[in-house]
Amino acid sequence: MSTLADPTQTIRRLTHEASEVLERLSAGAMTNCRVNLVALDAIAEAFGVRWPAKQDQVYDHVDRVLARSLAGGGYTVRVSPTDFLVVQADVGEFAAQALCCRCFDELWTHFLGKIPHDGRSVLRVTELAGDHIVAVEVAPAQALAGEQREREAEALAAQRAAEETRSLLSAQRWTPFVASDGRRVDVSCRLEPVFNLKTYARIALRLRRRVINLADGQALSRQSIAGFSRSDMFRIDMACAARGRTRLLDLADAPEEPALIVPASYIALAHAPSRQSFLGALRELKGISAKGVIMEVHDLAGAPQAGLAEVLSILRPECLLVAGYLVDPPPRSLKDTGLQALSVACPRSIAGEAQFIGWLREWMRPARKITRSVMLYNCGSPRRMALASLMGATHASGMAEDSAATSSP
Repeated sequence: MSTLADPTQTIRRLTHEASEVLERLSAGAMTNCRVNLVALDAIAEAFGVRWPAKQDQVYDHVDRVLARSLAGGGYTVRVSPTDFLVVQADVGEFAAQALCCRCFDELWTHFLGKIPHDGRSVLRVTELAGDHIVAVEVAPAQALAGEQREREAEALAAQRAAEETRSLLSAQRWTPFVASDGRRVDVSCRLEPVFNLKTYARIALRLRRRVINLADGQALSRQSIAGFSRSDMFRIDMACAARGRTRLLDLADAPEEPALIVPASYIALAHAPSRQSFLGALRELKGISAKGVIMEVHDLAGAPQAGLAEVLSILRPECLLVAGYLVDPPPRSLKDTGLQALSVACPRSIAGEAQFIGWLREWMRPARKITRSVMLYNCGSPRRMALASLMGATHASGMAEDSAATSSP
């Protein structure tokens, strides 16, 4: 016999014929289905001496009520004189319990009138044995409240699925894809917190992308991605935005999250149709970000000053600000193009603090001639973030570089 560790558990003895039912309910069925008992003890007690004469009518009514209510794949069978086993698939835990509670209420009302009933009528099965079932009492109010929560969650999931289908930022639309060089690639995205170095308040979440070669599962280096075509870069930009949107929506406190830093390649933005599509993506991201978006333009090496200025003038109305991401120290040609900030990632090769200071000093010298706002990524430690602030950086992230190469370091 089972030992009941939980005082709310109860053992229900089964008829000999019920053993065939238990054979149908393997361990897999217990895992994949919702199994409950509708207990008729209270109804039998209420009938008293009339129960033997009434029980067949009650059994028939139970079968009719459950047959009307059970979804496809669900079934019920009587396993004792007062117990009906109810097996349901593809429903929530509380929805299954609530259906059984409503069944019992209908039985009580049909046979005994609207008399208050305070006893437990539904039990959740926790263990099946050869001659008995171990079950836990279900509180009807909790079952009904849980069912409502499950319905709300299902409605939200359905709404999200419908929005995903309609959205320009449906990830399935953009990734994975076959690049112009024949490689099949996917794009992933992480949310990287970025902080104001004066207040150390988090001001943004940066969409940090990785482009992965599906042939070997390895992230492609920046140099490898540099050989991609304009259309490849456009798909990477859109896929990153789509992945970032999904990540943000998955956050429980998404409405309270700060601005989003969204990367995109200049070569894609310089193409008018691609830019128009990306602007649509930015507007979607603005709709789910509390503070709006910060545009971060990548691959600026060799960009013509006039062309860059035109692209930035189109982007600025949609953004809190427009930043330029660079690897090497910024050239003078970026001055007066309309960039409102610059960003750079701390190279992985930098080991000590002295080397970090020397590298950042060389990078900040030309950067200050272009803009006063500089965002430094991948600092790796609070100490380096503090040093960056002393050297003129205005914002930073502490997240260390991924071990694998990334397209957006």
